[in-house]
Amino acid sequence: MDTLEEDQDVKLQLASASLISDLHASLHPLLWEVCDSGERQLRKWIRNRDLSEIHSKLDAFQESPQLLDPHLEQFVCLLADSFLICLQTPLIQNSSISTQNLFIPVYKAISRLLYRFCKVRGEKIIVQLFSTEVRHIELLQSALEKWAPKRQSALLFTEEASPNVKELCWEWEEIYITMLWLSQLLLVPFDLASISSDTTSISQPDLLLPALPVGSPDLVTRIIPLAIHYLSTPGKEKDAAKYLLVRLSTRRDMLENSTTSTLINWAISQLRPNSNLSVHHILGVLSFLAGLLASSVGTGIMQDYLLSLFEASQVISSSATPLLKMINDLSVARKLILKIYCRIALISLQDQDNLSNFELVEGAIGHMLDSISDAATPVRLATSKALSIITSKLPPSMANEVVDDLLAAMKKNILWTALSESHGQSHTCSTQLLIDSTKFSKIPNERKVAFQIRGLSIKTSNYRKMDASRVNSLEWHGLIMTLSHLIYRRSIPPHNLSPVLAALQLGLTFEQTSTSGSSVGINVRDAACFGLWALARRYTTAELQGIVLEKNLETLDSTITTVTTLQQLASELATSATIDSVGNIRRGSSAALQELVGRHPDTVEKGIDLIQVIDYHSIALGARAIGEVALNASLLSDHYYTKILEGLLGWRGIRNSVISIRRVSANTIGEMVSFNQLKTPNLDTESV
Repeated sequence: MDTLEEDQDVKLQLASASLISDLHASLHPLLWEVCDSGERQLRKWIRNRDLSEIHSKLDAFQESPQLLDPHLEQFVCLLADSFLICLQTPLIQNSSISTQNLFIPVYKAISRLLYRFCKVRGEKIIVQLFSTEVRHIELLQSALEKWAPKRQSALLFTEEASPNVKELCWEWEEIYITMLWLSQLLLVPFDLASISSDTTSISQPDLLLPALPVGSPDLVTRIIPLAIHYLSTPGKEKDAAKYLLVRLSTRRDMLENSTTSTLINWAISQLRPNSNLSVHHILGVLSFLAGLLASSVGTGIMQDYLLSLFEASQVISSSATPLLKMINDLSVARKLILKIYCRIALISLQDQDNLSNFELVEGAIGHMLDSISDAATPVRLATSKALSIITSKLPPSMANEVVDDLLAAMKKNILWTALSESHGQSHTCSTQLLIDSTKFSKIPNERKVAFQIRGLSIKTSNYRKMDASRVNSLEWHGLIMTLSHLIYRRSIPPHNLSPVLAALQLGLTFEQTSTSGSSVGINVRDAACFGLWALARRYTTAELQGIVLEKNLETLDSTITTVTTLQQLASELATSATIDSVGNIRRGSSAALQELVGRHPDTVEKGIDLIQVIDYHSIALGARAIGEVALNASLLSDHYYTKILEGLLGWRGIRNSVISIRRVSANTIGEMVSFNQLKTPNLDTESV
């Protein structure tokens, strides 16, 4: 922690102007050259070294892709127009120039650059910049049929394959970009039957294809087999094929001629146990159904298929068939099934008069509650988001039941240790006199020291210490994240926020240590930061001030003196933002603190001074955050002093497993006590 931690996002922002200027200067000369006649023409070969340099410049924008937005249209249009020119010319035959791995054909370079833009900025944004001229449909579809390799052509996948044949075959980048572009072109507002299409017989992959309705447009009969073929592949082509099929299925003319219903019935039939199907084929079908459900919310397209799709998803989740069990063991499949359950519930809630729909909703919620402790983080994140979306659409009584179930799950395996055996008895700890030292000796050392330093009086009968060593940290992460999403959507009424806020406070200080000594509570604290940020953003000052916090938290201020809810949250966020050992948690707490102070003015003591001290960038370096920022924050108020000192005396400070953190925490405690002794000359520091 004592080593320098570079602020990558700041460095990128400073260097972005130079990187974008280099892209402008190098992208056009990379693709185009001036021939002897003075005319510009598209190059046939691109140096791999030049392409790699542009890739490295684009990869630098991974963490802040929005910096590319002002120039994105110019870059993508240049590449897309060049790609169309490549499709209108014969593909380059194999040449000795490419066998040295120094050059690649220009169409491969263009497709790789377009994919790189999709990877950095997102395919949904990039595809909107592609041309939407209808005349490109036939060009793209014909190129896909001609140059994309077919699975039944074993020659293309063997070592004996001719180099000429291999060179003429597209790789996955070209297929991905072409199908993505086709999915955008299918937004044309008129019937596909009115688009002229090449009726030449094209050999299609040997797959079990749906029997399309009689009279289907020629273009549709050509698109669907290829899309289904690439839906079964393990690469990125699967995503583009899914977009293409979903876009085709939601068209009005496809609904009218029963093509959509044919595809839906075919997809559901593929989910039944069948040893002849591959895992990737099932995953592709699941992704298609999940995408179609998402696109059909509010349209009624999937209303008649909800029950059969729900039952098919249940079979995959619980089947003992080797193939389906293998699929359910994949986190990708479990995430897709969660998305299917979520959309089924949302569509069912559109018709709340139908009681059978509530059975589907309850079944979906039950599955999500079981998946909230999934071992895969993407599955837990998808579960929390889906459950919060469904809860926001439920009637208030059912929504309250879901929240109660979440809070009840958090209470499992938690041990509470009372700090005093006799209830209703006050213990006064001061610098001059310690009353009832026998009872006071039962208080943990870090709290005893904090009490003695401040000369505070505490009624320990109302105080309990939480022991979370036996709880499931993965389940807590899912629960805290779900509650945070519920708060973000304002799905919890203000009068029910007290137990939820108590849970978030517990999550902010959650920590477990694995058998190897590593921390396993970071994701829980990160989820709590998001929840507190959302709380400050979504609820008014009057609503938050009306919350009565539960007295079951590991905190000093709520038991010593009466403080407002916002002040207590500010104190805890200030502590987490300054002394947490993880940089992302410090920054998340700082962001939540700034949101709290900014949206609820005049409710936090010295709030403006506090967020100026705990600046987002000043806490990037852990040693500085504990040694300098925490000290400066503690001098602003007794609230911050007590909470920060309490934290430094616990697992985030001198009891941390990292020696450098213990060292800087000890130095900070000494400086805090020294500064406080200047204000209180009679302070007894021997207890420290």
